[in-house]
Amino acid sequence: MLLVDLYLVQEVIRTQSEESEDSQRKTLDPWEDEALLHFLDESEELKKLCEESQQMALVKIDEVQKEQKRIQDKRTKPLIDSLEKGTTVFIKNEGILGKLEARYSGPYSISKVTSSGNYELMDSENVKLKMSYPLHKLKVIKKPSDLKSESFEVEEIVDKRTVNNETEYLVKWKDCPDE
Repeated sequence: MLLVDLYLVQEVIRTQSEESEDSQRKTLDPWEDEALLHFLDESEELKKLCEESQQMALVKIDEVQKEQKRIQDKRTKPLIDSLEKGTTVFIKNEGILGKLEARYSGPYSISKVTSSGNYELMDSENVKLKMSYPLHKLKVIKKPSDLKSESFEVEEIVDKRTVNNETEYLVKWKDCPDE
């Protein structure tokens, strides 16, 4: 009998504690309700602000990327779209160059435009070069007649002098009058 009473007492205590927890959950303090509602309102506002800021940031990033693309395209856009067959060009020498090394080699003439937009070149003896070259590695010569320079031959050394440890020569040019 004592065991049954102990069991009944434990059961009554358990049911009372469950009922008290349920009643506490159902009845909240009115101040706690306001604080919770205020918190929920603020969290909704922050969520909206975050979404708006994100949209504005994406729009601004898109604008800036378009502006950067425009600037880069303006810088790298070639002035010449394509070159015609027979155009005289120089090839830009790549790599580390010394102070007195030529920046361009040539002259060459364009023999053919490849399907990829590169140019096959021929030298002055009409020998085709092994490689083809893109437009940005070529320098166009406007007037091929500018390449022909006059050369002169020294007939005799007339006099010499030393100025600041450098030797200067007075020469007579072949086929030129004395001046």
